[in-house]
Amino acid sequence: MAADKSKPVPRKDKICVWTFPEGSQPAVRVQIDGGKIRTADLLEIAGKTLEIRANSLPFFGIFRGIDNPTKKYGNNEIIYLPCRYVISIQRWSFDVPREQKYLKTDAGALRLVYVQCREDIRSGRLKPKPEHVPLMKEYRNPAFPCDKQYVELCQTMFGYGYVFLSDCTVQNDVKVKDVRLKEGMKVNLIANRRGLMIKSDKTAFFAPWRKIRRWSQAQGDSIHFEIYFTEEFRFEWVEVETEQVAYLMSVIAEFVYLMKKECDEPEVNRPGTERKKLTWKLIKNELFSTENKSDESEDEDEPCQGFDNLDEEASTDDEASSDGEEGAKAALPSRRSSQYHFS
Repeated sequence: MAADKSKPVPRKDKICVWTFPEGSQPAVRVQIDGGKIRTADLLEIAGKTLEIRANSLPFFGIFRGIDNPTKKYGNNEIIYLPCRYVISIQRWSFDVPREQKYLKTDAGALRLVYVQCREDIRSGRLKPKPEHVPLMKEYRNPAFPCDKQYVELCQTMFGYGYVFLSDCTVQNDVKVKDVRLKEGMKVNLIANRRGLMIKSDKTAFFAPWRKIRRWSQAQGDSIHFEIYFTEEFRFEWVEVETEQVAYLMSVIAEFVYLMKKECDEPEVNRPGTERKKLTWKLIKNELFSTENKSDESEDEDEPCQGFDNLDEEASTDDEASSDGEEGAKAALPSRRSSQYHFS
């Protein structure tokens, strides 16, 4: 049953790899010589057994634990036997458009994502809308299962691509304008591509990644965040304790990598940017068209055209988020108000 806990099998010659749901039988049993295995090799073996294509493996990872993983293993990390932890293979992807593009024809990958989506819905991490319910039942029909359509539906739900860490504890008092955090307060952490939310039963506080200057793992199971509070024009440290601290550090590194990738991406490759096909007609128009010459003369008259609104375009943290980020937006009452607000 899903409510039961998976139990490790500490053997010196074999390692077991689980998938969702929690408490199920191991999906893969790998025979190992030498008492150790590299994570990338284990991922490749597990992927082949689950019929996942090699080019889809970057969307998955090897983890310690299943439902609440405490660590994401690096590709070059060594796992030694006997392994006394539950090892699982799970989806490791926060770039949803890229995932939709590359996994849509991989039946093995879609099946693994499908069972993880079902578990996320059961646990409340994914929140379907009322109109999603009949479609979910239709796609789960045992006589004609539709894993691809089910996954595509889940990719539109709130919470897909988010990371939820529950039962965390605040380790220091923070009092900045409307933000009130007390030592010992129980909170949940919710991370997505836009930032980090610290949420309790009564309060919610959102910080974009661009406003978090530094983070570090402290002794034990604590992590520090140095957050910039806009209205106070100063930084404050927030310390949170969680058993999933190593996993959270990997999550943050992945989000920062995606943010840097977006900043470094050439403008012509960004979604929504039209790219003209190079033809002889286009070249002749660019070289000899009178319209281009008139445009150049207008530009010479206004050499600083477009610089007046740089301040408005410089920051994108305050822009309205998409439907998939309503949870983060809920903590922001208006565009002009504080981005650090308890409701």
